[in-house]
Amino acid sequence: MKLLVLSDSHADIDPMIAAVRRERPDAVLHLGDHYTDAEALHRLFPKIPLNAVTGNTDFRGNDTYELLLPFESKRVFMTHGHFYGVKTGLSALEAKGASLAADIVLFGHTHVPYLNWANGMWMMNPGSVSAGGRRSSLRVPTYGVVMIENGEIACDVKEAL
Repeated sequence: MKLLVLSDSHADIDPMIAAVRRERPDAVLHLGDHYTDAEALHRLFPKIPLNAVTGNTDFRGNDTYELLLPFESKRVFMTHGHFYGVKTGLSALEAKGASLAADIVLFGHTHVPYLNWANGMWMMNPGSVSAGGRRSSLRVPTYGVVMIENGEIACDVKEAL
């Protein structure tokens, strides 16, 4: 199973469309900022299952800030990350993942890609998929790919352009 992980799209859906076409995922996970971008992407690719959480710049009723989802035999916890203070450290988020027995913890918010195996779980921030906005000359838009096959997990962060 191939999961495409997107975050912090900030109304820039073209890189997300390109990533879906390039990766041909079995499911798309959007980690917030902007939830409406995930909805727009799903309208373009309605046959690909989509799960999305809201971020700190998403203003909707009945916000979903966290999801714990089963994929194959693995547990995937996804959140935007702002409630866990991910800009100053990952210990609170790692503790939450451990309390849920998550195999993979996905988060965004920082716009900086991060990938690490820690305490029996993968921690991934795919970075920002947006090509505009607060992009610095040192950072390019990125997204994440999670492969789950035969009980094994492989994670990667890729450039979106």
